[in-house]
Amino acid sequence: MFWLKNSQPQQTRKDVLPRMLTEQFVVDGSWTRLRDISFGYTLRSESFRNLTKLQSIEFKVSGRNLILWTGLKGVDPDLNQTQASLGRGMDYFENPGTRSYLFSILFNY
Repeated sequence: MFWLKNSQPQQTRKDVLPRMLTEQFVVDGSWTRLRDISFGYTLRSESFRNLTKLQSIEFKVSGRNLILWTGLKGVDPDLNQTQASLGRGMDYFENPGTRSYLFSILFNY
């Protein structure tokens, strides 16, 4: 609601309050993430050495940021652009962490 003071429109206190942070935007921020996981297996035996002339072969698979369980509508609940503890969980339009996979094979002679 506006009123005039010296021919200039002025806002009343009622108009300012709805634009401030309110509980209307507070949501359950609980979340669980599978951030890092790795699996590996080594083939090493006497018969394997005689067959392939290798001491061993190691197979490794790992992944990062694989799954995020949350009810939040935002991009990522772990984002914190402000680096302040009060800013945690507020969306500042950052990109979420990259999902990545790594496969490796190590031959030991």
